[in-house]
Amino acid sequence: MRKELLEFKEKYKKPPLIGYLPALYPDSDKAGETMRLAYETGLRFIETGIPTSDPYLDGDIIRKALKELSRSELTIQGFLNDSGRDIKASGMHGTAMLYHESLIEYGIDKILHDAGRSGIEAILVPNISKEYRVKLHEASIGSDVEIVNFIGFHDSMSDIAEVAELTTGFLYMQSTDGSTGGQFSANRESEQRLQMVKEIASPLKLPVALGFGINSPEDADAAAQMGADAIIVGTAFLKAVQNGRNEFVNFINSFRPYLSEDKCSQYSL
Repeated sequence: MRKELLEFKEKYKKPPLIGYLPALYPDSDKAGETMRLAYETGLRFIETGIPTSDPYLDGDIIRKALKELSRSELTIQGFLNDSGRDIKASGMHGTAMLYHESLIEYGIDKILHDAGRSGIEAILVPNISKEYRVKLHEASIGSDVEIVNFIGFHDSMSDIAEVAELTTGFLYMQSTDGSTGGQFSANRESEQRLQMVKEIASPLKLPVALGFGINSPEDADAAAQMGADAIIVGTAFLKAVQNGRNEFVNFINSFRPYLSEDKCSQYSL
């Protein structure tokens, strides 16, 4: 994942878009087609959220979707395996996001094994404890799965430096305070903070992806101008899927500067 993100930015001289959707959304029958449409429209990176009954870190829209999916008969393993299969079949690079509680329930070694087997390339646990962050990093050494770590809005630079040392994929930087679904605000303070994080990440060759509140192409432009190495769109991405196939494709197309220009049908519906 790290290699592909860096190569994308080097090739196109722009940060790639990373879309977010709950695993197997909107349902197991349509999820594969959704992934294929995203790829054909130019998206190359996707974050898949593993459903849980209490997704307390997320905003209302994502939380509702995750809770509804968690009521299905699928286990964590089922969501991981089937979403990984769909992502791999589409041609995209996938990161699985799950809560610390799900990681404990599933087991570190098992999730690394099953994620790698399913085609998931990286794992993100935003609320992971310090103890388990170390354990997850150590267990991932020698595996095919990279570790993505989350940088909270109020994390200190010393904490970020420690987190970066335990990251092998990319750093996911929270751009605005609060839960997902807020509104991104580009200002001098946030730009300086991003630059300080990039100074920490640079020697480790870690891309820094900016997420939370990025809902529009204008937000993406502002994040790119600040220096983000990748741009994550979650709530707005999910809403576009909810609005139907045409709206979803046109929404992705609106981020054209941050999509792949290769092997792309460039749908416009």
